[in-house]
Amino acid sequence: MTNPIFLTAKRGPAITFALLSTLILIFLPIASGVYLAVGKSNPAPKIAHSLLAKSEFRDAAANKLVESISKDSKGAEALLFKEKAKEIRVAVSDAMGTKAFEDEVIGITHKAYDFYVDGDSQAATIDIRPIAAMALKAFSTVNPLFSLAKDQIKDIAPISLKSGDADIDLVQIKKAFTGLVFILWIGFILFSALYWRFASNFHNGLKFSGIQSAVFAVISILIYLIGSAAGGSIGSNSTESLAQIAIPIIVQSVISPFLTLAILGLITTVALVGYLYTLVKKQLKPSN
Repeated sequence: MTNPIFLTAKRGPAITFALLSTLILIFLPIASGVYLAVGKSNPAPKIAHSLLAKSEFRDAAANKLVESISKDSKGAEALLFKEKAKEIRVAVSDAMGTKAFEDEVIGITHKAYDFYVDGDSQAATIDIRPIAAMALKAFSTVNPLFSLAKDQIKDIAPISLKSGDADIDLVQIKKAFTGLVFILWIGFILFSALYWRFASNFHNGLKFSGIQSAVFAVISILIYLIGSAAGGSIGSNSTESLAQIAIPIIVQSVISPFLTLAILGLITTVALVGYLYTLVKKQLKPSN
C-alpha cells in the first residue's frame, strides 16, 4: 500500500533516512539524560535532600565540622570540645536533619545555580549566617557557654559569588547544550518522518519505530546501570567517610533521568509492538 505523502515504497531513501535517524538515536538518550539531569533544572536541591535525609551522612558531616572547629580552639573552649565532643556531634547531626536547615541549604544551592548556570546577577551573594546560627544553637544545647559566640555570627560577611575571566562559562555551555539537544530531537523527528515517507508499508514502519524505541530504552538503562555501578565503586574506594556516603547518592540523583527515559522507551516499544501485533492478528483472522 502506498500513500501520496507517506509509505511511497522507495527502498533507497528509506534505508538512508533509517540509518540517519538511528545514528542520531544513539546520541539522543545520552544528551537527553544529561539535559534533564543538570541542564533543565538544578539537581543540587534533590541531592541535598537525599544527603541530609541520611543519618550516616549527617553524622559524618557533623564529625568533620566539629573536628574543623575544635582543632583551633584554646583554653576553656578546647576543654569543652574535648569533654562534650560526642554530644556536640549528635546535636549538630540532629540540627542538620531539620527542615529549617535543609531549606537554608537548598536556598544556597538555588542561588549558586542561578548565578553560575543561569547567569542571574541578583544571586551574587550567599548569606551563611542562618546556618551558622543553627550550628551554634546545637552547640548551646550541649553547653550554654557556646551561646556566648552568638555576637560573632553577626560579623560573618556574606559570601560573594564571582565568575573570573578564567572560569568556565557555564551559562554559555548550558545554552549551547540546550541547543544541541533541541537540534538532535528535531533531526531525529525529521529523519524519522522522511523514513516513513519512503517506507514500503505501515507494518514495516511500525516495526522499525518499535526497534528504535527499544534501542533508546536499552541505551538509557545501560547508562543508568553503568553510572550506578561507577558511583558505588568510586564511593567505596574513597578514604573519606563523607565521600563514601555522598558520591553514590550524588551519582544516583544525577543519573535518575536515564531510568525515566528507559521506562518511557519501553512503554513506547510495548505500545508499538502491541499495536502491530493487533494489526497482524486482525489480518490473519479468517473472514466469515
